Amino acid sequence: AELYRNRCRCCSLCLKEDCGKCETCIDNAGRTRRFKEVCLRKMCERTSDADKQQPVRGFPKGWTFYFYRDDRNTGLKVNENLLGFYLVSPLGIKYRNTTLAIDQNGLRHDRQRRYHFFKQIGASLIEVITNHPLLNEGYSNDWINAHGEKVTVYGKISCIERNLLEQGTEFTVTYSEASRNLVNRYYAGCGVLHVPVAEKMNEASAWGGCLLYQSKQRVTKKSMLDLSDKIQYPRKWLVPDLYRDVIFH
Repeated sequence: AELYRNRCRCCSLCLKEDCGKCETCIDNAGRTRRFKEVCLRKMCERTSDADKQQPVRGFPKGWTFYFYRDDRNTGLKVNENLLGFYLVSPLGIKYRNTTLAIDQNGLRHDRQRRYHFFKQIGASLIEVITNHPLLNEGYSNDWINAHGEKVTVYGKISCIERNLLEQGTEFTVTYSEASRNLVNRYYAGCGVLHVPVAEKMNEASAWGGCLLYQSKQRVTKKSMLDLSDKIQYPRKWLVPDLYRDVIFH
């Protein structure tokens, strides 16, 4: 409450809107103005770093954290959720790289401790990756279906997200409209199975599909997506995972 009352109310942090996601903001929803605490992400710039520091949930005793002003131009690769965020060790060492601090304190393999940490600071558990080499790359998948027919589907990697809680990366493939239209219009059998607009997969599957697409592109000398409405397609198109459900069930 003291940090809330002693704000200058005119610095860049005081003038920010409350984040609405950190532990303090969530608790403030049930408090009267008299007992409100300052949002963890907007502690006044005039408050000393030592006074701002808060104990970190999930970390060993003595670890603290605080937020300073957003620092997009530091040259460091910083998660958008953690701009201005500092972790401070018991020895006073400041960390901007939360991944390094998490690894050093054994949180990587402790899902519950990681959850409490990210929940306390109000960080989204999903980080959108915008600089991955596979983003917007073509994707292709070939296989032989249960009837011995060659099946092919084309698309591109449209979104890549990292789950900070699970420590995994998820790739979204958006399939070409021609692929979807063909199977939805002509495919008959096996109920209502069809090529979806998009599907999610792990990194290994995404790399495999993109490399396959590139190999096909070298053969045709043109983008397979550009040719998708001119290619003589197999009679049936299906997404592998869906077809596997039919085979085994």
